[in-house]
Amino acid sequence: MTLLGHDITITLTATSYTWNWGDGTPDLTTTSPGIPWQEGMDPNTDPALIRHYYKAPNGWKSFLDGPYPYATRTITLTTTWAGTATNPFTGDTQTINGLITTTETTGPFPLGQLIVNNTDTAEEKQGH
Repeated sequence: MTLLGHDITITLTATSYTWNWGDGTPDLTTTSPGIPWQEGMDPNTDPALIRHYYKAPNGWKSFLDGPYPYATRTITLTTTWAGTATNPFTGDTQTINGLITTTETTGPFPLGQLIVNNTDTAEEKQGH
Protein backbone atom coordinates (compact mmCIF):
# COMPACT_ATOMS: atom_id res chain seq x y z
CA MET A 1 0.00 0.00 0.00
CA THR A 2 1.05 3.62 -0.37
CA LEU A 3 0.98 6.11 2.53
CA LEU A 4 1.95 9.74 2.01
CA GLY A 5 3.63 8.79 -1.26
CA HIS A 6 5.72 6.03 0.33
CA ASP A 7 5.31 2.30 -0.22
CA ILE A 8 4.56 0.22 2.86
CA THR A 9 4.83 -3.54 2.76
CA ILE A 10 2.63 -5.36 5.27
CA THR A 11 2.86 -9.12 5.63
CA LEU A 12 0.33 -10.93 7.84
CA THR A 13 0.27 -14.54 9.01
CA ALA A 14 -2.56 -16.15 10.95
CA THR A 15 -1.27 -17.33 14.34
CA SER A 16 -4.38 -18.66 16.08
CA TYR A 17 -7.98 -19.57 15.41
CA THR A 18 -10.68 -19.41 18.08
CA TRP A 19 -13.89 -21.32 17.36
CA ASN A 20 -17.09 -20.40 19.22
CA TRP A 21 -19.66 -23.14 18.59
CA GLY A 22 -22.73 -21.13 19.62
CA ASP A 23 -23.93 -23.62 22.22
CA GLY A 24 -22.34 -22.37 25.44
CA THR A 25 -19.44 -24.86 25.43
CA PRO A 26 -15.90 -23.48 25.89
CA ASP A 27 -14.24 -21.98 22.83
CA LEU A 28 -11.59 -24.02 21.03
CA THR A 29 -8.34 -22.23 20.14
CA THR A 30 -5.97 -23.86 17.67
CA THR A 31 -2.88 -22.89 15.70
CA SER A 32 -4.24 -24.70 12.64
CA PRO A 33 -7.24 -23.68 10.55
CA GLY A 34 -8.03 -27.34 9.94
CA ILE A 35 -8.59 -28.88 6.52
CA PRO A 36 -11.60 -30.21 4.62
CA TRP A 37 -12.40 -33.88 5.14
CA GLN A 38 -10.86 -36.14 2.50
CA GLU A 39 -11.45 -39.77 1.58
CA GLY A 40 -9.65 -42.03 4.04
CA MET A 41 -9.70 -39.58 6.97
CA ASP A 42 -11.41 -40.67 10.17
CA PRO A 43 -13.78 -37.77 10.95
CA ASN A 44 -13.80 -38.68 14.66
CA THR A 45 -10.06 -38.88 15.30
CA ASP A 46 -8.00 -37.25 12.53
CA PRO A 47 -6.00 -34.43 14.21
CA ALA A 48 -6.03 -32.29 11.04
CA LEU A 49 -9.81 -31.86 11.28
CA ILE A 50 -11.50 -29.31 13.53
CA ARG A 51 -14.64 -30.88 14.99
CA HIS A 52 -17.37 -30.24 17.52
CA TYR A 53 -20.24 -32.47 18.57
CA TYR A 54 -23.46 -30.74 19.55
CA LYS A 55 -25.66 -32.17 22.27
CA ALA A 56 -29.40 -32.33 21.84
CA PRO A 57 -31.03 -29.19 23.25
CA ASN A 58 -33.39 -29.20 26.20
CA GLY A 59 -32.40 -32.72 27.24
CA TRP A 60 -33.98 -34.38 24.20
CA LYS A 61 -32.71 -37.91 23.85
CA SER A 62 -34.88 -39.76 21.34
CA PHE A 63 -34.47 -39.78 17.58
CA LEU A 64 -38.18 -39.00 17.59
CA ASP A 65 -37.32 -35.61 19.08
CA GLY A 66 -35.28 -34.37 16.09
CA PRO A 67 -34.87 -32.50 13.94
CA TYR A 68 -35.00 -30.07 16.80
CA PRO A 69 -37.58 -27.37 16.13
CA TYR A 70 -36.32 -23.86 16.69
CA ALA A 71 -32.85 -25.18 17.64
CA THR A 72 -30.31 -23.37 15.51
CA ARG A 73 -26.67 -22.57 16.04
CA THR A 74 -24.07 -20.24 14.56
CA ILE A 75 -20.31 -20.75 14.55
CA THR A 76 -17.97 -17.79 14.99
CA LEU A 77 -14.30 -17.99 14.04
CA THR A 78 -11.92 -15.33 15.32
CA THR A 79 -8.49 -15.34 13.67
CA THR A 80 -5.53 -13.59 15.31
CA TRP A 81 -2.81 -12.30 13.00
CA ALA A 82 0.87 -11.41 13.38
CA GLY A 83 3.16 -9.90 10.82
CA THR A 84 5.53 -7.18 9.81
CA ALA A 85 5.21 -3.68 8.40
CA THR A 86 7.86 -1.57 6.73
CA ASN A 87 8.20 1.98 8.03
CA PRO A 88 7.78 4.19 4.94
CA PHE A 89 10.20 6.83 6.22
CA THR A 90 13.07 4.75 7.61
CA GLY A 91 12.66 1.43 5.78
CA ASP A 92 12.84 -0.40 9.11
CA THR A 93 10.69 -3.48 9.57
CA GLN A 94 8.45 -3.53 12.62
CA THR A 95 6.73 -6.55 14.12
CA ILE A 96 2.96 -6.63 14.56
CA ASN A 97 1.85 -9.35 17.00
CA GLY A 98 -1.73 -10.10 17.97
CA LEU A 99 -3.05 -6.61 17.30
CA ILE A 100 -5.18 -7.64 14.37
CA THR A 101 -8.14 -10.01 14.54
CA THR A 102 -10.81 -10.89 12.03
CA THR A 103 -14.16 -12.50 12.79
CA GLU A 104 -16.40 -14.60 10.55
CA THR A 105 -19.79 -15.98 11.57
CA THR A 106 -21.91 -18.60 9.83
CA GLY A 107 -25.58 -18.08 9.22
CA PRO A 108 -27.88 -19.95 11.60
CA PHE A 109 -28.16 -23.65 10.80
CA PRO A 110 -30.61 -26.20 12.22
CA LEU A 111 -29.49 -29.05 14.43
CA GLY A 112 -30.22 -32.55 13.21
CA GLN A 113 -28.95 -35.95 14.15
CA LEU A 114 -27.63 -39.00 12.38
CA ILE A 115 -29.72 -42.10 12.90
CA VAL A 116 -28.24 -45.52 12.19
CA ASN A 117 -30.57 -48.50 12.12
CA ASN A 118 -28.91 -51.93 12.20
CA THR A 119 -30.88 -54.76 10.68
CA ASP A 120 -30.62 -58.50 10.98
CA THR A 121 -29.99 -60.15 7.60
CA ALA A 122 -31.97 -63.21 8.69
CA GLU A 123 -34.98 -60.97 9.40
CA GLU A 124 -34.65 -59.38 5.96
CA LYS A 125 -34.65 -62.84 4.33
CA GLN A 126 -37.93 -63.53 6.11
CA GLY A 127 -39.44 -60.38 4.69
CA HIS A 128 -39.38 -58.41 7.91
